Amino acid sequence: MFVVSRALLRPGRFDVEVRVFLPDLKGRHDILDHYLSKVKYSADVDVDKMARSTTGCTGADLENMVNQAALKAAMDGDPAVNTVHMEFARDKVLMGIVIFWFISWNYPFHYIAISFVVKMIRCCDY
Repeated sequence: MFVVSRALLRPGRFDVEVRVFLPDLKGRHDILDHYLSKVKYSADVDVDKMARSTTGCTGADLENMVNQAALKAAMDGDPAVNTVHMEFARDKVLMGIVIFWFISWNYPFHYIAISFVVKMIRCCDY
């Protein structure tokens, strides 16, 4: 049985609402700088470009993006996070793993299907 303290159940205890707005461009730049300082990254990572391309992201999203980039760099065997890893992580965080998987795996099949249709049309008399 779960028992809640009477102090938590008093009226007025949870009526305060604190709003935290999404970070602006400078805020996203500062957040990315903060989390990138904790990982080894190469000089080709353009923090300004990454901050501009992550409009609508929360601080947690940006932290997750840096962590995903570091994991990708480790899986690739690279000594430092580079722009390719950051863009991979940005796409993964913004689009989600399902859409990212769909695009990365089904994209070649789309072109195979197009070439098949073109080949079939060229073979037909019309």
